[in-house]
Amino acid sequence: MSRRLRCALMLACVLLVAGCASAPDVPRIRIWHQKIGPERLFFERVVSQYNAENDDHVVEVLYRETEEARNLFVIASVGGKGPELLFGPSDNVSVLALTESIMPLNRVFDTAYLAQFNEEGVLSWNNQQWMVADQVGNHLMFVYNKRYISEPPATISEMISMLTELTGRPDITYGLTWNYTEPFFFLPFLTGYGGWVMDEEGRPSLNTEATVKAIRLILDLRDKYRVIPGTTDYDTAEATFKEQRVA
Repeated sequence: MSRRLRCALMLACVLLVAGCASAPDVPRIRIWHQKIGPERLFFERVVSQYNAENDDHVVEVLYRETEEARNLFVIASVGGKGPELLFGPSDNVSVLALTESIMPLNRVFDTAYLAQFNEEGVLSWNNQQWMVADQVGNHLMFVYNKRYISEPPATISEMISMLTELTGRPDITYGLTWNYTEPFFFLPFLTGYGGWVMDEEGRPSLNTEATVKAIRLILDLRDKYRVIPGTTDYDTAEATFKEQRVA
């Protein structure tokens, strides 16, 4: 899966208390996470400090890739095993809830407690609260090089005109680049035409005029205007932007 900004959420997995202590006198709270880079180092440092200050229980952390953590968590929960807490993206809530790997937080915490958190950080699904975020991410951003663009375009027409001019420069390979083969990055185009991936009943709603228009725009950027690469991925898009070969 491509790298992306994610909403890291902590699941209160109270169904999985059985088997949490390897020694009867030292309860262990196990946490699976998918943090990488500096965030992972910071997380592990805080846990080490916490353990040093508390001798009546121990917090253990284990890194697992996002999809691996989800799948193994579901399997482990069948036998009452697995971690007590899981950090992961909100994408997984339906799978974890439908498999009864987790229970709703509102069965554990009262309304007043959950109201302390920013409402965007408390994930609701099927009229239940399932996750509380320690950070809210997944913000898609339009990033531009001020060397080439003094003011970002305000409309699609302005963007196409600007990209066409920029792509014609000898020092720029393409005016714009992004991992457009990843559906995650398709959402701004879909919502720009008034569409969404689900209807109010939670059913897929992609067979719409908005979806057709959004796909057509991306195809035109590639095939008609030729202002984006024929194909790319996240790493290539990031590299070419940092090398100032795209605007």
